Amino acid sequence: MISNYFTGLPALDVTRGIIPIEYNMRIPPKAPVQQADVNFHGVVVDGVLLELDDLSVFDSNCGSGALCDQQDAYKNGVLRSTCACYTTSSNKRTAGVSMDLSLTQLDGQVIKIVYYSSAWFVRTYVANDDMPPGIGAGEIMQVGTFDLTASEACEEIFDYVNDNGGWTATLWVKPGLVRDQATVADSTQYNAAAPTLVESGSLTYHLVDIRPTEPGNLNLAELNGLKINIRDHI
Repeated sequence: MISNYFTGLPALDVTRGIIPIEYNMRIPPKAPVQQADVNFHGVVVDGVLLELDDLSVFDSNCGSGALCDQQDAYKNGVLRSTCACYTTSSNKRTAGVSMDLSLTQLDGQVIKIVYYSSAWFVRTYVANDDMPPGIGAGEIMQVGTFDLTASEACEEIFDYVNDNGGWTATLWVKPGLVRDQATVADSTQYNAAAPTLVESGSLTYHLVDIRPTEPGNLNLAELNGLKINIRDHI
């Protein structure tokens, strides 16, 4: 059995052996991607500089499970109606935090992440307490100052870690295929050739996990002092 490092709760229970696999430690090039490459790529990048572009609060039926992290609960501006966490309960409303982030690599390239949500990240690096159950995003936005206060705290915390080794980001990317406009024939041509699929010129990275690259460089008391108490601002 493999337990969660932070909570001690069982995360994986198998009766057979586990075979480790090798992941890709290098960011795939933006273009060109290997021809017809539609495979998933795992990416780990050390020492990135993290910057908050936007922060918002959303309503969610996700987050009530002990192992739930609210990842991808709010995707592309749309709230997911179901959750992969088997312990979630649809009658337990919980507010979540969504962040748009910029990850600047050592070579200056920037990865844009939109709608990143992680209850673990907020609990570990933004706030000293959890969102109280039963409160909605509308109530938080109307009566409190959480969004502004949390944004300011994120900027200070991100800068603190940026100055002490940066962040390690774990992401995945799946190159897509699009129609080659050069080969798309006029629809009126009777003998028009079938359009050719080529790799998309842009890649969308999905953030799975982000944490300090050099945790030993951090003063935990100083870091925790930058975090906010959620209940003081809602």
